Amino acid sequence: MIASKIILAIGLVFAVEGFIVALFPSYLQNLLKVLIEIPSDNRRLLGFTALMLGTGLVWISTKVI
Repeated sequence: MIASKIILAIGLVFAVEGFIVALFPSYLQNLLKVLIEIPSDNRRLLGFTALMLGTGLVWISTKVI
């Protein structure tokens, strides 16, 4: 059960990222240029924030449904 949810979550991440790359390739290129200019510590904080938010959303979805 948990493994299938993890596989589902990974599949959804790939689908969303693929959707963004397919529809907005120039936007993604500009976004990557901006990310390169952000200091490493701030990028790490941004990554951890996204990780916590995503984990929280997954946890909430398992408790609500």
